[in-house]
Amino acid sequence: MIRNSIQKKLILIIVVTTTLVLSGYVIVDFIISQSRIRSNLHDLTNSISEQTSISLQVPLWNVDDNSIKEIIDSLMLEKQIFAISVKGGYTGMTGRIRDDKWNPVKLGKEVQGNYFTKTRDIFLYKQNLGSVTVYVTPAFAEKELKNKTIGMVLSIVVLNVILSVLLFFSIRKTIFFPIQDIAKNISVMASGNLDESIVLDRNDEIGMLSSQVDNMRLAIKGLTDDLIYKILELESTTEKLEESESVYRGIIENIQVVYYRSDATGNLTMASPSILTLLGYDTLEECLGRPIAETFYYLPEDRAKFLTAIMETGHVSNYEIILKKKNGQPMIAEINSHVYFDSHIRAHSYGRGTDNKRNKIQVCV
Repeated sequence: MIRNSIQKKLILIIVVTTTLVLSGYVIVDFIISQSRIRSNLHDLTNSISEQTSISLQVPLWNVDDNSIKEIIDSLMLEKQIFAISVKGGYTGMTGRIRDDKWNPVKLGKEVQGNYFTKTRDIFLYKQNLGSVTVYVTPAFAEKELKNKTIGMVLSIVVLNVILSVLLFFSIRKTIFFPIQDIAKNISVMASGNLDESIVLDRNDEIGMLSSQVDNMRLAIKGLTDDLIYKILELESTTEKLEESESVYRGIIENIQVVYYRSDATGNLTMASPSILTLLGYDTLEECLGRPIAETFYYLPEDRAKFLTAIMETGHVSNYEIILKKKNGQPMIAEINSHVYFDSHIRAHSYGRGTDNKRNKIQVCV
């Protein structure tokens, strides 16, 4: 069983995307609802305070405490009103406030807490009789909003569970099982069996995929047949090349002059074993990869002169230089060398050379 199957990933992606979208909707709805609640509570506070200030004009003028109480109690039938405080020149401070059971009782002190408040002056016959302050609690509206939000969150959870189950079965049938069939057929093809068809009878993307994979099977089968034929040809050609290589190696290993090549940066890349005798080295590994000017020229600056000469015509013949042996002793040599360019148009050189006793040395530079 594939641990990280495409089925699990698709379900996870869709569920996460759905959750994010719905969560975003819940958050936006919460913010809008909270703003609407604050606006409604503000309007309610203004409305109740205005109504109260008008209703209390006559009772305050007549200093009628019972009428004041009855008017306030009738207004506090609205459960969101926490308290109504009345201050008048003749009555002092009076009013009603909610107790622990949310019943209105006599107000005995200033109201403290987080409430929406509005204070209005009370006038009658252009005379200021006092003021009324209305306190509206947001607790009920906030509780209602909280319950609504919890309900929406639970709905998202239930929706995701249902969606996951539906996706599980639909994806298995329409995507997962067909892809498994294609994968099994590819495994058979990878084992070397190129005769079994991989085409699925479907007119969708998976059907196109199986058709393309089958086309690849047929192409590989054709290439394999061609390759087998070419391998048979190559086997006979290889035998001939091995014979030629043996002859070439024999020439290089037994040549008396030195044959070598250098790269575009001036490092020695290849040399015939005769360089060991000529310059006194023990193994070719001591020579290969080394900078020619600093390692093998007695006067390193002569290398630049040699390069100038060879770049003018593309080759030099019987060019005399002073080489440096491993022990540091100088040795006069002649070089016949040519320039060649690689695919990056970088100049390399090869040739042959001799010491000037006059044993010629074949050189690649």
